[in-house]
Amino acid sequence: MMRSFESPPRSQEVLSIFKQALTDADFEDGLMLVPITEMADRDALSQVADFLLPTEGVRIVIAYGVRMSKVILSVRSSDDSMHVGRILTRTFEKGSAGGHKALAGGQIPFEELGCENPKEAMESITKILKSAFGGE
Repeated sequence: MMRSFESPPRSQEVLSIFKQALTDADFEDGLMLVPITEMADRDALSQVADFLLPTEGVRIVIAYGVRMSKVILSVRSSDDSMHVGRILTRTFEKGSAGGHKALAGGQIPFEELGCENPKEAMESITKILKSAFGGE
């Protein structure tokens, strides 16, 4: 019974998100950006970030996707020199993103990004994240 709480079963939708994550992940200088364009389950973002963080050479994983005119972010870090929650708080408007030293997240409205559609929002957030976390 306890195992079902620790490791709940994954749905087929979550598995398809994992497939997309492994295909589309962009890795540069310890930063792995994982854009999810087909996101049926927003909880999958944290599962993807948790799964990819132990990858060799990866210090920060950011999984993100669009839902209801917002970009949802899930960030994980193993880099003791960074506080990912503070970086998100400084990067985005108050209340839309933040968290702890090694674990953070956010919901960034399209309006904050100056975007009107999911494609524009994903392109914009990718540039912002690369700049904020040193991947560019």
